[in-house]
Amino acid sequence: MKQTLSTFLGLLITGICFAQTVTKITGLKDAWGIDITYIGEVKNKVPNGLGVAIYSSSQDVLRYAGYFENGAYSGKGVMIFKTGYFLSGNWKNGKLNGKGTNLNSTGDLYIGDFVNGKKEGKGTLIYKNNNFLTGGFKNDLIDGRNIYLSNEGKIISDNLYKEDKKNGGGFQYEVSSKKLYEGTWSNDQWVSGGSTGLNSFLKSPQLFGEVTEKQILIGTLDPATKYLKDSGFYYDLKNGKRYFGIFNNGYLDKGLIVRDDSSRMIGNYNDIGAYGYGYYYKTGQYYDEGIYDKDLLSGNNNLSIDVNKKTIYYGQTSGGSFTGDAWFANNSNDLYKGHYVKGQLNGDGWKADSYGNFVKGTFDNGYVTKITQLTTADGVTINPVPKTFAEAITNATILYPGYYLPLTGKASTDNRDNDDFYFSYTDNSLMKFPGTVSGDLVNWDDAEYPLYVAHYGEDMDSVKAIAKYKDLAKQVATASIVLKKGQKPVKLVGSISMPSTGYVAAASYYNYPQEVKDYSNVSVALVFIKRSEGKFRVLLICGEKERIEKWVDNINYGDDLY
Repeated sequence: MKQTLSTFLGLLITGICFAQTVTKITGLKDAWGIDITYIGEVKNKVPNGLGVAIYSSSQDVLRYAGYFENGAYSGKGVMIFKTGYFLSGNWKNGKLNGKGTNLNSTGDLYIGDFVNGKKEGKGTLIYKNNNFLTGGFKNDLIDGRNIYLSNEGKIISDNLYKEDKKNGGGFQYEVSSKKLYEGTWSNDQWVSGGSTGLNSFLKSPQLFGEVTEKQILIGTLDPATKYLKDSGFYYDLKNGKRYFGIFNNGYLDKGLIVRDDSSRMIGNYNDIGAYGYGYYYKTGQYYDEGIYDKDLLSGNNNLSIDVNKKTIYYGQTSGGSFTGDAWFANNSNDLYKGHYVKGQLNGDGWKADSYGNFVKGTFDNGYVTKITQLTTADGVTINPVPKTFAEAITNATILYPGYYLPLTGKASTDNRDNDDFYFSYTDNSLMKFPGTVSGDLVNWDDAEYPLYVAHYGEDMDSVKAIAKYKDLAKQVATASIVLKKGQKPVKLVGSISMPSTGYVAAASYYNYPQEVKDYSNVSVALVFIKRSEGKFRVLLICGEKERIEKWVDNINYGDDLY
């Protein structure tokens, strides 16, 4: 991360500083003119560096995660869609240019060259039904010389194509009859036989074709060893694996492996497995790309896309494990960057969430344990260790629209969209109100909106508890709060309410003035709770007033929530 992230610039008001280099920007458009919201690194108020472009729910595409230059997708990145299909590779001027991968809506996988977002150049197209084709493409269509193999493996063709169809000279070999056809095709139809003037391994004198119960072989044989060499195809019928490419002594050296279970691999191979740069796709599950060693992803700049969870990991891997410096984008539009160990962020790192909040700090197995910088989408840098009561209330108010997630943030390659996280959930807060007797909490408690809970008294006698309750009421009423840059300080409006006879809990509510419209639904409440005979608890709670009222009612009617 750039050094400026640790430099607090701007106007200091009640412990708040207005500055940032990771932020949220709305009202942008992608290279196709579609509206996007950006969260990530910026330079000169424009997306530059690592970030996420979020699309509206009306679009088929969910997000682009990767690198930007002057507001455009540029460098390594992934565009992922609602159904899990994706575009991945090197981007320039907002579109794929160079090497890339496209899993389309019908389940067909293309790996190869792109120009301005379209398939153009050399590539391999593997269809969902396990047919595959490798060769030339132009303007998103099959064009030029291509080799095609049907999924049953009994027919192989080597033809010239134009606009997705066989047009021109070519060859077709049928292994069952061991017949080779050479001639001319037009719009996918055989027109006439005759010499094409083209060279093909299908015309080799050493061409061998065989169909047995165990295998299908098509290719050139080494006269001495009788094993496949150079170009060839081998279908292991027992294990449901197709091998196509360059063979050496009967083993595939470089090329394509397609399994009946719909996994696909393009790369280099030895007797241990894949090595060097390769591509692997398990249909409907995940896509991996990068440096392989001993059949496992292991190296720098490796990519893994979870098609089901719609998550993206890019960076270092080791022995097939997500270990090393990397970034990760989840399906909640959160972005993480730092050092990963077995899929969990550990050590120094940062997170930018979907609300535009930025957290930099120390992580332990995916949990933030220490915040060194916390910045909101409005450019407010919050001190995670507030020095004053007013500063703490300000922080809790500003972070409420983001559900306090920056204070309880997790960073994991696991998708966090599950009931255990978003409902019935209580976590320790990484911020603490001054003067509290224990760690602050963020409580979900089967509700959509959370509550921020600070403990100011635990098992106190009635005299001390009432004194603390009244003292807090005075502090809340007199706190001078600045919520936005350039805004005049405001004070909360409310009054103290003492517990009535027969009730276990009482609450005093303090709300923002009507002119503070962005936080009209946020209340700061003081809660006085009778725990047992002669034992009382005093809490400060920040959140939605109706939610707090329901919470207090539950206590009065027998639910021992706190």
